[in-house]
Amino acid sequence: MDVSDFLFRGSRVEDIDALVNIENICFTENEACKREDMLKRLKKVGNLTLVAVNKKNNKVIAFLSGVGTNEDRFRDEFFFDDNSYFIDGDNIMLVGLAVLPEYRGMGLGKELMDRYKLRERKNNRKRLVLTCHKELVPMYIKMGFKELDWSRSSWGNVQWMEMFCNLQNEK
Repeated sequence: MDVSDFLFRGSRVEDIDALVNIENICFTENEACKREDMLKRLKKVGNLTLVAVNKKNNKVIAFLSGVGTNEDRFRDEFFFDDNSYFIDGDNIMLVGLAVLPEYRGMGLGKELMDRYKLRERKNNRKRLVLTCHKELVPMYIKMGFKELDWSRSSWGNVQWMEMFCNLQNEK
């Protein structure tokens, strides 16, 4: 299989069960977003989540989710507080990139990120910001992100690296 075997589309509220399942498989219990918080996010800024769907069985197998804001640094509230979301914000805080384990190694994470960056550049966003485990920094550098610093976020009682990608200066 390769990326041509998948459909990439915006999320829908009816994707909630698949997204929660992926979240729970790909993140630890402390790190995974709670169903009610993910549902609030989908209802308020669902167009900022991009999903990959297996064309053969119509199963959602990966997603990249963000929230809009005019802030430029990450904070824990972006994971759960829908009052912190601003749909037309200059920046996007990426709150989750997850690919089911059996679909990893096919380039789906990179494809989701490339499509997301292109879409948000067209939407005149200035920057994407994410947090990640230190060992994932090289992967995100390959996707065009730069290290910012240790994050102020301690979501799930974890120390995260904060990274960013400027959209205005990219080709």
